[in-house]
Amino acid sequence: MSVKLVKINLENWEDALDLELSEDHKHFVAPNLYSIAESQFYPDVTAYGIYHGELMVGFIMYDTGFWIWRMMIAENQRGKGYGRQAMKLVIQEAHSKGTPCVGLSTEPENFKAIQLYKSLGFIATGKIDDGEEEYILNF
Repeated sequence: MSVKLVKINLENWEDALDLELSEDHKHFVAPNLYSIAESQFYPDVTAYGIYHGELMVGFIMYDTGFWIWRMMIAENQRGKGYGRQAMKLVIQEAHSKGTPCVGLSTEPENFKAIQLYKSLGFIATGKIDDGEEEYILNF
């Protein structure tokens, strides 16, 4: 199984809007429409579709400093390892560019995401901002 990241563009942005979150995860992740709009106002932030083959299975958005703003996998695609693979691609890109770390934040109740982040080596910094806890992966 392999995934690739493709920038959100004129051809695929509507596919990103069609990705559905489970009801219990909707309060953890901003809607993809909001995220795509937000990325247009921050020049160093890019939104990507997470693809398995030709199918968009998720969405990820991060900046040039490798702070991950958003990540989600469609409800019907969860549990297949796509989120882990997408995170590994971002980590590999950051490492190859000499970035010292990758960072993100999430709500403390987002247990599945936290489990994924910790399994990839992210460590909680203890910093909480706007109710979200910060995690860092240092190289």
